[in-house]
Amino acid sequence: MRALALTLPLCLTLACSGEAPPPEFPPPAPEAKVNEPDLPDHFIDRGRLEVVLKQGPGWFLSRVPIVDVQDKGKFVGWKLEDVPLEWRGIDIQAGDVITAVNAMPIETPSDFWAAWTTLSVASELKVAYQREGEPRELSIPILGQPSAAVAKDLQAQQGEAPPAPPAERRMPQRKRTVVIKSNDKPIQETMVDWSDEK
Repeated sequence: MRALALTLPLCLTLACSGEAPPPEFPPPAPEAKVNEPDLPDHFIDRGRLEVVLKQGPGWFLSRVPIVDVQDKGKFVGWKLEDVPLEWRGIDIQAGDVITAVNAMPIETPSDFWAAWTTLSVASELKVAYQREGEPRELSIPILGQPSAAVAKDLQAQQGEAPPAPPAERRMPQRKRTVVIKSNDKPIQETMVDWSDEK
Protein backbone atom coordinates (compact mmCIF):
# COMPACT_ATOMS: atom_id res chain seq x y z
CA MET A 1 0.00 0.00 0.00
CA ARG A 2 2.85 2.34 0.82
CA ALA A 3 4.42 1.74 -2.59
CA LEU A 4 1.13 2.55 -4.28
CA ALA A 5 0.87 5.78 -2.34
CA LEU A 6 4.37 6.78 -3.41
CA THR A 7 3.91 5.89 -7.12
CA LEU A 8 0.44 7.42 -7.51
CA PRO A 9 1.74 11.00 -7.97
CA LEU A 10 4.24 9.70 -10.54
CA CYS A 11 1.44 7.92 -12.48
CA LEU A 12 -0.71 11.03 -12.45
CA THR A 13 2.24 13.04 -13.79
CA LEU A 14 2.75 10.61 -16.64
CA ALA A 15 -0.95 10.59 -17.46
CA CYS A 16 -0.98 14.36 -17.67
CA SER A 17 1.99 14.35 -20.03
CA GLY A 18 -0.03 12.40 -22.59
CA GLU A 19 1.35 8.89 -22.16
CA ALA A 20 -1.82 7.43 -20.60
CA PRO A 21 -5.36 8.71 -20.07
CA PRO A 22 -6.05 10.10 -16.61
CA PRO A 23 -7.74 7.66 -14.27
CA GLU A 24 -11.45 8.04 -13.67
CA PHE A 25 -12.07 8.82 -10.03
CA PRO A 26 -15.55 8.28 -8.69
CA PRO A 27 -17.31 11.46 -7.59
CA PRO A 28 -16.95 12.18 -3.88
CA ALA A 29 -19.69 10.79 -1.72
CA PRO A 30 -22.16 13.43 -0.62
CA GLU A 31 -21.44 14.64 2.86
CA ALA A 32 -23.70 13.12 5.43
CA LYS A 33 -26.00 15.71 6.90
CA VAL A 34 -25.79 15.91 10.63
CA ASN A 35 -29.12 16.60 12.19
CA GLU A 36 -28.28 19.45 14.51
CA PRO A 37 -31.02 20.61 16.81
CA ASP A 38 -32.57 23.90 15.87
CA LEU A 39 -30.98 26.38 18.24
CA PRO A 40 -32.92 29.41 19.38
CA ASP A 41 -31.62 32.86 18.47
CA HIS A 42 -30.63 33.45 22.08
CA PHE A 43 -29.72 30.78 24.58
CA ILE A 44 -27.48 30.25 27.57
CA ASP A 45 -24.81 27.58 27.41
CA ARG A 46 -24.96 25.49 30.60
CA GLY A 47 -21.15 25.20 30.86
CA ARG A 48 -20.65 28.96 30.70
CA LEU A 49 -23.51 29.55 33.12
CA GLU A 50 -21.95 27.19 35.65
CA VAL A 51 -18.66 29.10 35.48
CA VAL A 52 -20.55 32.30 36.36
CA LEU A 53 -22.58 30.61 39.10
CA LYS A 54 -19.40 29.34 40.77
CA GLN A 55 -18.02 32.90 40.89
CA GLY A 56 -21.02 34.00 42.92
CA PRO A 57 -23.44 36.91 42.86
CA GLY A 58 -20.70 39.39 43.78
CA TRP A 59 -18.96 38.85 40.44
CA PHE A 60 -22.23 39.40 38.57
CA LEU A 61 -23.09 42.52 40.56
CA SER A 62 -19.64 43.99 39.96
CA ARG A 63 -20.48 44.04 36.25
CA VAL A 64 -24.12 45.16 36.43
CA PRO A 65 -24.67 48.33 38.52
CA ILE A 66 -28.12 48.41 40.13
CA VAL A 67 -30.16 50.56 42.50
CA ASP A 68 -33.33 49.69 44.37
CA VAL A 69 -36.67 51.11 43.27
CA GLN A 70 -39.49 51.70 45.72
CA ASP A 71 -43.05 52.91 45.31
CA LYS A 72 -44.64 54.47 48.42
CA GLY A 73 -42.12 52.71 50.65
CA LYS A 74 -42.68 49.29 49.06
CA PHE A 75 -39.88 47.51 47.21
CA VAL A 76 -40.53 47.21 43.45
CA GLY A 77 -37.26 45.83 42.05
CA TRP A 78 -33.69 46.57 41.02
CA LYS A 79 -33.08 49.18 38.32
CA LEU A 80 -30.26 48.39 35.90
CA GLU A 81 -28.09 51.48 35.59
CA ASP A 82 -26.06 49.89 32.80
CA VAL A 83 -25.88 46.53 31.02
CA PRO A 84 -22.86 44.55 29.78
CA LEU A 85 -22.04 44.55 26.07
CA GLU A 86 -22.72 40.79 26.00
CA TRP A 87 -26.41 41.51 26.54
CA ARG A 88 -26.77 43.21 23.15
CA GLY A 89 -29.55 41.63 21.17
CA ILE A 90 -31.72 40.65 24.14
CA ASP A 91 -34.60 42.80 25.29
CA ILE A 92 -33.03 44.09 28.51
CA GLN A 93 -31.63 47.60 28.68
CA ALA A 94 -30.40 50.21 31.11
CA GLY A 95 -33.34 51.67 33.03
CA ASP A 96 -35.30 48.41 33.20
CA VAL A 97 -36.38 47.35 36.71
CA ILE A 98 -35.90 43.64 37.47
CA THR A 99 -38.73 42.38 39.69
CA ALA A 100 -38.21 38.58 39.74
CA VAL A 101 -35.95 35.84 38.42
CA ASN A 102 -37.58 32.50 37.55
CA ALA A 103 -40.71 33.66 39.40
CA MET A 104 -38.70 34.21 42.58
CA PRO A 105 -38.49 37.56 44.39
CA ILE A 106 -35.06 39.16 44.66
CA GLU A 107 -35.61 41.80 47.34
CA THR A 108 -33.35 40.46 50.11
CA PRO A 109 -29.90 38.84 49.99
CA SER A 110 -31.53 35.49 50.80
CA ASP A 111 -34.01 35.93 47.93
CA PHE A 112 -31.20 36.83 45.57
CA TRP A 113 -29.13 33.82 46.63
CA ALA A 114 -32.10 31.44 46.23
CA ALA A 115 -32.74 32.69 42.69
CA TRP A 116 -29.02 32.42 41.93
CA THR A 117 -28.73 28.80 43.09
CA THR A 118 -31.84 27.58 41.26
CA LEU A 119 -30.21 28.55 37.97
CA SER A 120 -27.89 25.55 38.42
CA VAL A 121 -30.82 23.21 37.65
CA ALA A 122 -33.25 25.45 35.73
CA SER A 123 -34.01 24.76 32.08
CA GLU A 124 -34.54 28.45 31.33
CA LEU A 125 -33.89 31.90 32.71
CA LYS A 126 -37.06 33.93 33.13
CA VAL A 127 -36.64 37.57 34.05
CA ALA A 128 -39.70 39.60 35.02
CA TYR A 129 -39.08 43.32 34.67
CA GLN A 130 -40.67 46.68 34.08
CA ARG A 131 -39.83 49.20 31.42
CA GLU A 132 -41.28 52.63 32.08
CA GLY A 133 -43.83 50.99 34.40
CA GLU A 134 -44.94 48.42 31.82
CA PRO A 135 -44.49 44.78 32.95
CA ARG A 136 -42.47 42.51 30.65
CA GLU A 137 -40.90 39.07 30.75
CA LEU A 138 -37.82 37.68 29.08
CA SER A 139 -37.34 33.94 28.71
CA ILE A 140 -34.02 32.45 27.56
CA PRO A 141 -33.51 28.65 27.38
CA ILE A 142 -30.51 27.10 29.13
CA LEU A 143 -29.01 24.38 26.93
CA GLY A 144 -27.05 21.47 28.39
CA GLN A 145 -27.39 19.04 31.24
CA PRO A 146 -27.13 20.39 34.79
CA SER A 147 -24.08 19.36 36.78
CA ALA A 148 -24.85 17.73 40.12
CA ALA A 149 -21.42 18.85 41.37
CA VAL A 150 -22.17 22.54 40.70
CA ALA A 151 -25.56 22.32 42.42
CA LYS A 152 -23.91 20.59 45.40
CA ASP A 153 -21.19 23.27 45.60
CA LEU A 154 -23.79 26.04 45.60
CA GLN A 155 -25.80 24.29 48.32
CA ALA A 156 -22.63 24.01 50.42
CA GLN A 157 -22.00 27.73 49.97
CA GLN A 158 -25.55 28.43 51.11
CA GLY A 159 -24.62 27.18 54.57
CA GLU A 160 -21.95 29.88 54.74
CA ALA A 161 -22.59 33.56 55.32
CA PRO A 162 -25.18 34.97 52.90
CA PRO A 163 -23.82 36.87 49.92
CA ALA A 164 -23.55 40.65 50.04
CA PRO A 165 -26.80 42.43 49.20
CA PRO A 166 -27.14 43.50 45.57
CA ALA A 167 -26.91 47.18 46.57
CA GLU A 168 -26.67 49.37 49.63
CA ARG A 169 -30.39 49.12 50.36
CA ARG A 170 -30.91 47.94 53.93
CA MET A 171 -33.73 47.93 56.40
CA PRO A 172 -33.82 51.21 58.34
CA GLN A 173 -31.54 51.11 61.35
CA ARG A 174 -31.60 53.31 64.42
CA LYS A 175 -27.88 53.13 65.15
CA ARG A 176 -24.83 52.22 63.14
CA THR A 177 -21.25 51.48 64.08
CA VAL A 178 -18.66 53.74 62.51
CA VAL A 179 -14.98 52.79 62.55
CA ILE A 180 -12.65 55.79 62.75
CA LYS A 181 -9.04 55.32 61.70
CA SER A 182 -6.30 57.76 62.48
CA ASN A 183 -2.53 57.72 62.07
CA ASP A 184 -1.82 58.83 65.63
CA LYS A 185 -4.71 57.12 67.46
CA PRO A 186 -5.72 53.48 67.65
CA ILE A 187 -8.86 52.29 65.87
CA GLN A 188 -11.95 53.32 67.83
CA GLU A 189 -15.57 52.32 67.56
CA THR A 190 -18.10 55.07 67.96
CA MET A 191 -21.86 54.66 68.18
CA VAL A 192 -23.69 57.17 66.02
CA ASP A 193 -27.41 57.82 66.47
CA TRP A 194 -29.14 58.28 63.10
CA SER A 195 -32.70 58.20 64.47
CA ASP A 196 -33.35 61.88 63.57
CA GLU A 197 -32.37 61.23 59.97
CA LYS A 198 -35.26 60.63 57.58
